[in-house]
Amino acid sequence: MNRNINENDPIQITACLDKDFVLTTGVMMCSICVNHPDVGIDFHLICDKSVTENDKKDLEETVLKYPGKRTIFYNIDSQLSNKFPCRKGLITRATYYRLFLTEILPPSVSKVIYIDGDCIIRHSLLPLWNTDITDYAVGACTDGLEGVTDFYERLGYPREESYFNAGMMYINLDYWRRHHVLEQSMDILNNHRDKIFLEDQDVMNMLFHDRKITFPLKYNFQTSFLWKDRHWDYQKLEEQFKDALEDPVIIHYTTTDKPWYITSSYSPHPFRDSFYKYQSMTKWNNVRIENRPKIRRIRNFVGDILRRMNMRQLGPSRFIDVHPVD
Repeated sequence: MNRNINENDPIQITACLDKDFVLTTGVMMCSICVNHPDVGIDFHLICDKSVTENDKKDLEETVLKYPGKRTIFYNIDSQLSNKFPCRKGLITRATYYRLFLTEILPPSVSKVIYIDGDCIIRHSLLPLWNTDITDYAVGACTDGLEGVTDFYERLGYPREESYFNAGMMYINLDYWRRHHVLEQSMDILNNHRDKIFLEDQDVMNMLFHDRKITFPLKYNFQTSFLWKDRHWDYQKLEEQFKDALEDPVIIHYTTTDKPWYITSSYSPHPFRDSFYKYQSMTKWNNVRIENRPKIRRIRNFVGDILRRMNMRQLGPSRFIDVHPVD
């Protein structure tokens, strides 16, 4: 489904971040700019107070060298999300800022593509942007854990309607405004917190499971689709999976297998070079983040020594065998 768009109108893209996602958001923005040389892009960045003025300057300078690209910053009170549930160590509370988009972005922005800061974009987003979502709340891709039956029992809707990943969403803000999505979300978080495990992603699946367009997996190819241990329906998604595996549009580095972390991981992400390719084009070239607790660093250090002494063999990779795409 296509809609009539003024080709001179920029694509509207938004991301939510705190200090921990400045580097990766910058790389994500760079990858978009590189793959849209002749397309206008407005980046709407929603930041809490942990993002400094120097961070904002770095992000802005990342896209300034690309014609037709600009960055607009919005400050949000981090206290807004502090009362919401969040799994320690996995996801920051900045994820909840997505629920406030109708209150933050101006009314002139009727639709926007939301992209997580742990993604890189390899091809044009125009086919997605040109999709008509007038009658839908969101367009999104199936989550790599969609086969977990607990999701549907917990969230209260049929498995046939599937479960989407909120790391890339084409959001119909006009629809969200008309249907008071923020108020509905707050009602769920305040009165049905026991149902929420995967933060605001659970909330949006509860609200939009029957009001969404499902895009092919190549627009949000998540790490969990590359695991040997599948939690998704291969028979249903086989063709989409093969297409995405060969040439993904968006690679989403979900879970803890992230290329920018310093870690003694002996199952490195198969598509890590795709991230490094765009990282090398930014001021964060070769920067790695240490996110391991001290005790894990010590254990990894000892393990490295033992491996070098051939006293301990490498364990099997958790990933399927794939060819890098970049």
